[in-house]
Amino acid sequence: MTRTRSQAASGLTLLEMLVTMVLLSLIVALLSQIFQQTLRMESLLQRYSSSERDIQLRLAWIGDAIEGLTPTPLSDPQSFRGDARSCEGIAAMAPWFDSPGPQRLRWELRRDGADTVLWALDEGERQSLPLLRWAGNSGSWSYLDDDGEWRDSWPPPPQPGSLKGLGLPKALRLRTGLERHAELVWLPKASSLALINRRTLEQ
Repeated sequence: MTRTRSQAASGLTLLEMLVTMVLLSLIVALLSQIFQQTLRMESLLQRYSSSERDIQLRLAWIGDAIEGLTPTPLSDPQSFRGDARSCEGIAAMAPWFDSPGPQRLRWELRRDGADTVLWALDEGERQSLPLLRWAGNSGSWSYLDDDGEWRDSWPPPPQPGSLKGLGLPKALRLRTGLERHAELVWLPKASSLALINRRTLEQ
């Protein structure tokens, strides 16, 4: 009788150890998964944060370049021109370090595989720089005229009583495929609308 009780006690202890080991292994596996998911999330957040900062810097340069567009009469061959896929004009700020000063720049939307890329190009395309990239073929430029209408090309057809003065649109709008920057509006400083709130134009 004593031997049987001893064996039963020994078997119960062994069972407890097995259960404990199984529970510990489950806890370790669960913690390991949580730790790996946390690392992945931190990595994704860091990449997203870095990417968003990079986009903000590029948007700031685009804004500075467009706001600094040099006004010229519409009759001047160097005056601002644009369509739905590209626009060009004389800008005071170029995105390359060896820029000699104000020069003619073109902002052009081009396909790159399944993506659309916004390029900055100098005259003759001797220098080029990809500025923004997004998936798909969405993206277009439009231009605000003196009558408060958005046009898909610039300059628009001349009309009596409109397009007076310098050959710059009142504002430029870029529609993109970027989730956080789907619609961007810039106002050239030479424009009479330079002090209007951008939110008003985006409505």
